[in-house]
Amino acid sequence: PVCGTYFRPLFVGGWEHSTDDDEVVYNVQTNTLFIDLRVPKLGRRISSLKDGHGWGEYTDQELKLMARRHAFAGYTKWGMEKASPPAPPATLFSSTTERCVCTRHHCIDYNFVGVPRPRPNKWYAEMKHDKQTWKEWAYAKDEFGQHYYWERWERYERDGKGGGLVLALRKDLGLKTTSDTNDERDGIVVVVGDHFNYILDRKLKNKGARKEGSSAIQCIDGAIESDDRALAESYMSMDAGHGLISNGWTIDCALHPWREGTQFLTKDSISIILPEGEKDSDSTLLENVNVTSCKVVINGCTYSIYECNVTVEKLGMILRNSQHQKSAALQGQVPVPAPVLLIPSFSTRIEAFKHAEKGKLNTRMSLSMKIRIILGGAIFS
Repeated sequence: PVCGTYFRPLFVGGWEHSTDDDEVVYNVQTNTLFIDLRVPKLGRRISSLKDGHGWGEYTDQELKLMARRHAFAGYTKWGMEKASPPAPPATLFSSTTERCVCTRHHCIDYNFVGVPRPRPNKWYAEMKHDKQTWKEWAYAKDEFGQHYYWERWERYERDGKGGGLVLALRKDLGLKTTSDTNDERDGIVVVVGDHFNYILDRKLKNKGARKEGSSAIQCIDGAIESDDRALAESYMSMDAGHGLISNGWTIDCALHPWREGTQFLTKDSISIILPEGEKDSDSTLLENVNVTSCKVVINGCTYSIYECNVTVEKLGMILRNSQHQKSAALQGQVPVPAPVLLIPSFSTRIEAFKHAEKGKLNTRMSLSMKIRIILGGAIFS
């Protein structure tokens, strides 16, 4: 119901509140996966004075301040629930008898180090009829029957109002990577319209670090006070950020300030793996491939496709993000060029020729041979 990319103008809980003057928020919610990124503006002002790529040039007090940021991601489940009296007014996804309820299961959470979040995050959603603004109401109530907190969310421009490009990827855990980094962290990538969020879990100093506390702030402050900067920095190793596809997948807000201005994806860091058994001899067959049965490889790590509303060919063009096709890619209108190059996976001789007039690639080859086709800059196995 609230698929889109949102900022948070207002949070109210108890006697406290915060606004978008205090922090930058990018909440990218698909129909399945989500990533919520929150970075205080004070920390961004401090990081703007730093030149290095790492936490090394931050003082202990600055590091504590920079630790006060947040990112979390996971699965979202929507449903309807009978409204308890007094009946709320009817909104876009609610009536006087039912309320739209969201349950978020966090698989990555900056605030929890030693143990996962003990319970899902559950709240009611109340959408304005223009689909631009909605309210989040805490599921739990206090002794006066009032919601413990509520938040106002507003849609960012260029998110397609949830009706454009929607993509959700989660890293396949336990699989060997194809790169030298051997990055075994959990990870998620979500895209709605022109906006993308990504998140990669922590790289902790050692396994014992997970037993030292459940609060990230507690762990970081404790490590600094114990004069263990390496441990404190490992608690802050979670990598998450936001950017726009139309800017070449460039990161514009991140937990790690030095990541801002860099590219999350490049054409050389991306490939798409077709499901086993698909024929590679006819490019038109790709139109019939179920995109969610494919895999996406990012920097040598394999991701499953949980949700995607464009074809395999168009997904390849979007991930590559050709400069002259940016706008069309975001609207799912990318023209698909004929395959232009064939690369064998191993040194077996193949003979291939291109029929430009038909836009097809015919290949004479052994049935057991695996090949890779570069299609619009994306590699298809």
